Amino acid sequence: MLHWKEDAPRILVVDDSEEQVRFLRRLLKAEGYRCEWIFDGTHAIAACAGGAVDIVLLDVHLPGVDGLTVCRQLKAAPETCLIPVLVMTGDTSRGSHLEALEAGADDFLEKPLAIPELRARLRSASRMKRYIDELDNAAASILMLGAAIEARDRYTNGHCRRLAGYASALGQRIGLTRHDVRALEQGGYIHDLGKVAIADAVLFKPGPLTREEFDLVKAHPLVGERICAPLRTLERSRPIIRSHHETLDGKGYPD
Repeated sequence: MLHWKEDAPRILVVDDSEEQVRFLRRLLKAEGYRCEWIFDGTHAIAACAGGAVDIVLLDVHLPGVDGLTVCRQLKAAPETCLIPVLVMTGDTSRGSHLEALEAGADDFLEKPLAIPELRARLRSASRMKRYIDELDNAAASILMLGAAIEARDRYTNGHCRRLAGYASALGQRIGLTRHDVRALEQGGYIHDLGKVAIADAVLFKPGPLTREEFDLVKAHPLVGERICAPLRTLERSRPIIRSHHETLDGKGYPD
């Protein structure tokens, strides 16, 4: 049995075979996982959207909505796309493997399930989900920091929130992908993140800035980009942070 430092991962078993579900429930609970189960694809999608699922063990052959369709829908939705999905099937052909991967599956298990392989793949999926959650938490902290920085300045309070909304709406209007729209929204929220490095005496100075003070202000896009550099979840937003003071005539900054 595995001993988890935090809450044990919650695994959703989606299979229309009651015998298979009973087998997996016993095995998963013996391994220390928390286990839920559903017998059809439609309810599986709803359960994952609720946000309490860490890993999905998904059979391909389901009544109604088949497993590959479930996988595609989970991977297409922002709220479920990062949940690891392990597809199970009795079809061992190479074509079925490729079809599952093309549907977005993170891993593939052949039936009848080999217990050592299942254990190893679940451990791998658990590690992946933990890393994803840690990155999400770090990104959320950065977004909160951006909001706190904005709140420092009574003249710009609400500016980042409005910019994020405008950018997101524009991205949707011109047909950008959901990933790019999300990057625009996040970039709008945290584009001034680098102002954390500017002293209040400079940031809120009532009179003209000296050359040295203006150089400090002009560096804030670079500081913001460096803060976000370790976070892959904010990778698409980093060019927005770095370049939000650039102009078409080339007279902006920092580049």
